[in-house]
Amino acid sequence: MERFPIIFIPGFTGSFNLPVLLDWRGPTLSGWDFPPFVNYGKTLLQTFTKVGYRRNRDLFVAFYDWRKPVEESARRYLTAWIDKAKKAANTNKVILIGHSMGGLVARSYIQSPEYPKRNDVARLITLGTPHRGSAEAYTAWAGAEPHADETLRTIFAVYLWYLRHIHPYQTELDKVKTIQTQVPGVRDLLPIEDYLLTGNPPQLKPISTMESRNWWGEMANKPEAIATLLQRVPVTTITGTGFNTLSTILVGPPPTDHSLCYADGAPL
Repeated sequence: MERFPIIFIPGFTGSFNLPVLLDWRGPTLSGWDFPPFVNYGKTLLQTFTKVGYRRNRDLFVAFYDWRKPVEESARRYLTAWIDKAKKAANTNKVILIGHSMGGLVARSYIQSPEYPKRNDVARLITLGTPHRGSAEAYTAWAGAEPHADETLRTIFAVYLWYLRHIHPYQTELDKVKTIQTQVPGVRDLLPIEDYLLTGNPPQLKPISTMESRNWWGEMANKPEAIATLLQRVPVTTITGTGFNTLSTILVGPPPTDHSLCYADGAPL
């Protein structure tokens, strides 16, 4: 049985290339690594190397610019990584393992109109991928306030300040507009089902009435789109258990002094 090369696709913020993330350099496959000072991704790679896989021979990490929409990441980065892996391993197919947002990038690649011409994925495995979105993305997208620990919030605040004031294309935008123009990939993580609770008593606000919508996710999860995905590639989805997952957010009216910040409701 042929052993296909494995390509691991990291999740949101799981790829680090300072010149690219600061927009000093355009899209490239070189110069990427996992974020410094964290152990993210390394344990998984060690597991594969212990059973005989070799990095950059038949084991690859498809780093990408997670700020961009998943469709763009699939087109500009994942396609090239797949070509690189096929050439190195002298094979015509690969196995994709996508963590979190990485699973969405993989799905975008497989569900694209161009995929049938390539037909080069033997299997897709997703790890903790928010296939139908995550409520945690709302505060980052609508309020430029990530739902994260203090360290990540501090890093996010510094990066946001850079985007607003030093970035080559900065225009002194307010923080929410900065996120929505410079880090549009966050939109692709928003839930595609009702998740904001508003009113007294609280009731779910229909997605169809909201400003912040995950248009890519809504299209990618239509029944016919899911059928296409499963017809093209075998899919294994792995999720965690024993952890609380944020599914709804209680919100009040949007701030009166800002039409863009939390336009669908400010968290209470």
